[in-house]
Amino acid sequence: MNDKSSQNYRAMADCVGKGNDSIFARLVGKSVETFRKWKRRRDNQNTGEKGPLDWLQDIMSKALDIGRPREKALAPLKLLCNTFNVPFIDVPEFEGDPGELIDQLLKAMEEFGQLAAAVREALVDKKMSQAEADRILKEGWEAVEKIIALMKSVEQAVED
Repeated sequence: MNDKSSQNYRAMADCVGKGNDSIFARLVGKSVETFRKWKRRRDNQNTGEKGPLDWLQDIMSKALDIGRPREKALAPLKLLCNTFNVPFIDVPEFEGDPGELIDQLLKAMEEFGQLAAAVREALVDKKMSQAEADRILKEGWEAVEKIIALMKSVEQAVED
């Protein structure tokens, strides 16, 4: 069994908690036994069952494997994030000179500073057009993506 599958089962168990299987099973229209299998780790005896997280992960992975655009393949994940008001940030692997990444980050931070000043002015006036809001959100998320890409490159650079 792969580690991702093990993480999926732990996530389901954390979400549901102990003693709540019958409640959740009824709420999602499944038998208690099926629901318990989703929370149980699959092992050599196959006592667990492929759960919803496994299926979703498989579907998105296969979509990427067959060449679906990344944005389309990850659409279910983005929907879940939006549903629960959690930011969805897709940060593809950065390949290239780390100095280039830092230059991109510095530029994004400079632009974000300018953006923050524009936001302050718009909020003071209590007027913001949809175009301004769209630009602010777009540039803000771009800065966040650059920061996360830098953090990921730092994690990858650490020697074990």
